[in-house]
Amino acid sequence: MCDPFPLYFSEQIDLGTLVIRKTEHMSRQSVCLFSQLQGAKMPRANKLPKIAWTDVPDSSNVNSLFYDPHTHTIAVRFNSGGLYTYMAATEEMYKNLLYANSVGSYLHRVVKALPYTRWETEEELLKYLNM
Repeated sequence: MCDPFPLYFSEQIDLGTLVIRKTEHMSRQSVCLFSQLQGAKMPRANKLPKIAWTDVPDSSNVNSLFYDPHTHTIAVRFNSGGLYTYMAATEEMYKNLLYANSVGSYLHRVVKALPYTRWETEEELLKYLNM
């Protein structure tokens, strides 16, 4: 049972991918919470979520697209393997790109005018998107 009396101690709890260091005044309620966490299974850092790419089957250059409304970013995965994000994009631009007669032409004419970043891996892109 947790009670409100304070405790003073120093202890380190290792949860695999997360280490909690308790060194200050903590209530018994907090200690109970930390002790419950000790037995909890924490998500592993290497199990990142996947991007919900939209395939572009009729394009000779573009493999797939993704739009993130929180960062106003269009992500483009090219058939060559290149991975780019174009910032300051609107959802309307993304929809126009997705449904264009020629995705490559629209990308070259409109989207490539935006500031961009080239990514080496999808994991880097996931971190940028905070996914």
